[in-house]
Amino acid sequence: MLKDTPIDDLFQQAIRLPRRQRSAFVESCSPRPDVRDRLAALLHAHDEAAGFLETAAVAAPVVDLATGAPLAEGPGTIIDRYKLLQQIGEGGFGAVYMAEQKEPVKRKVALKIIKLGMDTKQVIARFEAERQALAMMDHPNIAKVLDAGATDTGRPYFVMELVRGVPITEYCDTENLNTRQRLELFIDVCNAVQHAHQKGIIHRDLKPSNVMVTLHDGLPVAKVIDFGIAKATNRELTDKTLFTEYRQFIGTPEYMSPEQAEMSGLDIDTRSDIYSLGVLLYELLTGTTPFDGRRLRSAALHEVQRIIREEEAHRPSQRVGEISRAQEWTSNREPRDRTEIASQQAASSIQYIARHRRTDPRSLTRQLRGDLDWIVMTALDKDRTRRYETANGFAMDIERYLRDEPVIASPPSARYKLKKLVKRNKGVFIAAAIVFLALSIGVVGTTIGMARAMHAEARADHELARAKEVKRLITEMLRSVNPEEAKGADTSLLKGILDDAAARLASGEITDELIAGELHALVGHVYKRLGLYEEAEQHLPIARDLRASALGAEHPETLRAVLDLASLHHWQGHYDVAADLQRHTMEIRKRVLGEEHPDTLRSMNSLALTYTHQGRFAEAEQLHLRSRELERRVLGEEHPLTLSTTNNLAFLYEVQGRYDEAEPLYSETLETSKRVLGETHPNTLMSMNNLAYLYRLQGRYEEAEPLHLQTLELRKQVLGEEHQETLGTITHLGLLYTAMGRLEEAVAMFEASVPIKRRVLGEQHPRTVFAIKGLATAYLKLGHRDEAVPLFRELLDQRLALVSDPEARAETLNATAWSLLTHDLEEVRDPERALKLAKRACAREEAASGSNLPNYLDTLALAKQMTGDTVGAIETQRRANSMMPEGADPGMVERLAKYEAALSGQVDDTDGADSDK
Repeated sequence: MLKDTPIDDLFQQAIRLPRRQRSAFVESCSPRPDVRDRLAALLHAHDEAAGFLETAAVAAPVVDLATGAPLAEGPGTIIDRYKLLQQIGEGGFGAVYMAEQKEPVKRKVALKIIKLGMDTKQVIARFEAERQALAMMDHPNIAKVLDAGATDTGRPYFVMELVRGVPITEYCDTENLNTRQRLELFIDVCNAVQHAHQKGIIHRDLKPSNVMVTLHDGLPVAKVIDFGIAKATNRELTDKTLFTEYRQFIGTPEYMSPEQAEMSGLDIDTRSDIYSLGVLLYELLTGTTPFDGRRLRSAALHEVQRIIREEEAHRPSQRVGEISRAQEWTSNREPRDRTEIASQQAASSIQYIARHRRTDPRSLTRQLRGDLDWIVMTALDKDRTRRYETANGFAMDIERYLRDEPVIASPPSARYKLKKLVKRNKGVFIAAAIVFLALSIGVVGTTIGMARAMHAEARADHELARAKEVKRLITEMLRSVNPEEAKGADTSLLKGILDDAAARLASGEITDELIAGELHALVGHVYKRLGLYEEAEQHLPIARDLRASALGAEHPETLRAVLDLASLHHWQGHYDVAADLQRHTMEIRKRVLGEEHPDTLRSMNSLALTYTHQGRFAEAEQLHLRSRELERRVLGEEHPLTLSTTNNLAFLYEVQGRYDEAEPLYSETLETSKRVLGETHPNTLMSMNNLAYLYRLQGRYEEAEPLHLQTLELRKQVLGEEHQETLGTITHLGLLYTAMGRLEEAVAMFEASVPIKRRVLGEQHPRTVFAIKGLATAYLKLGHRDEAVPLFRELLDQRLALVSDPEARAETLNATAWSLLTHDLEEVRDPERALKLAKRACAREEAASGSNLPNYLDTLALAKQMTGDTVGAIETQRRANSMMPEGADPGMVERLAKYEAALSGQVDDTDGADSDK
């Protein structure tokens, strides 16, 4: 029972209920008949007043049904010298009317009066505080207070300057103000807030609806209004203010500072308004608030507080970029599920946002990236000691930006370090390595002698059988120090063994083609498993050629060597080369072995996975579905190949954003793998990691974290702390914590994995590069620019070293050029160098009749534009677009339109494009 609740609180609860439920609420709210009667009368008056407002512009005051006394003022009411015309606003405690002042001057004013049912001591104290706050201020961007008094019913009111305007966000969108114009208008808002702070007033509810824009002589003027929950820093607005603050959640959640969300008004200072100004600027620039309002309003109070206090907002450019990428995924596609519908809604949203800023999504992302990101994020810092100290300081930094001067806002320089991992005992593995070397040399030597003795008489298949025996014995020895078997061994030991075998092969000591082919295949395969792709590339092509020479191009062992080589190209990112090899092998196997043979199905699965990485999603899906159908029928639901195909099909859906379709497949693979292979099998752990990764993409962070942590613990036990899959999970946790805004934990994860990856896998291994990029990004988001910049430069230097090779691949040249054109750090960009690389990439791809030529021409066009050759950019872009299927890449069409507009003088934009490509 609500017997102790004040009548005004009961009234507010009741009016939020549907009308059919209010009678029951009144009967149960209090044991006192007088309370129930008064509440019923208030509700009746409220409903009558609402009806009058709907049916007439002018209505008589609402009266008490029992006594006939006025209960509320409304349109038509005369209050002293003012006649109420219409209600124009409503806050938590007061209603605002447009009124006509009769004397001493005739003018329209805004009259604010306490709402019906809110005339408690606490509310009156707050109302009086607002009036005093306004009376203390005199600023062109703050609405002036003109008069004050009390109505005939005893309710206080005060009269303000009438601001005929619209919320600042609505005005900016309606007038299609560009970024500069929005910033200039926002500076006026900061100046108004600074004036209030100098008068000792904290607004505490800054949001678009409380910052109105009106026109004076045709020019927009921002006016800060509604100081209804203002707080005095000197505590002199009213002697009752203290008691109105205790444990009341006042303010608007989307714009509320972390300290204000604590609901302890005793510790709120002017920097709380700085935070709210930061949210307002965020919305002006991006069209959205840092935290989704619907999420905040649907969450429980403690969850709202947690979100505001703990979760880190994405940088403005990142937020716009995410929505823009959603557009790229979903353009020209019919939505298949709720996820895709949401993605298309986001795509529509970013077009709306960019259009109302007179730009396009990619250009908007570039405008925000850098200084504007840091200006906003400085204002939004959870730690108020790192925000701007004053609203004036906030405005001055924006002015510096507009003048192209260095801004104060920048990433903080503090570093966060994690203790190094404990070194492990390697003695047992050294012993294993010695034994292996002795045995492997003996086995190879003996087998070579046997092969030579019978070479003249034996058939090739017989020789192959001998070679297989060599492979079996050496493979068994390799397993003794294989990371998956050794459970913690330092893989550098294994690399030493492999290097010795590779040196023997290179020396020509083994002359028999089949024996050499088997050893090259084995050594290359293990190098590949270790992620040592350059070393693997020295062996797998030789293995293929030797087998083809001795056994024929269509022999099963030759085709296995071809697929192993294709797998190497796949992991190196050479998808075109990999797809050609896989497609060739699949066609032979279909013809020779039939479509249902397991080897054929493996080829189908491998080719479909490569198609996914190429973005050929329709072909990939068709091939995966066909192979999975055959595998389930021929091999069964629980066969490892069936599980692999199911996992890869889920991956296809994941990269398309079809998360609702990917999740059940990942879950199915994980559960089956646990049952069939066991929880600690490497394939099971891979499935576990994949599902956790998907949860992160879905934003289901609370589910992703424990699954990633479980995967990490098991991989440490099974594979060792320095195995690349273990390090991969650590990297994924870093990405998760970055997404969650737990940036210090993200940095700790990356700092733990990067040094080991550098040592174990090498500086240029793709997984090492991936982790370094994650660390650099986390540093940058955390504000550690001094730590981020060297890492980004290191990654770029690696690319530049690769492209210095005259034989550098076209895709490497193109990727490096694109990075030089679009890098997040402007100081890293180098359009002139990018132009040279893009020309080389196009020439090499065109000479090879490669399928990526349109993409490389797109890069070349951007390079020409950014180096001042707009005519050349248009010509190159037109050629690129003509080679692409209609609608295949909307971004290419947009870039052509931009170049054409630049040529005609409509825009001046040579900053590049968004870095996603």
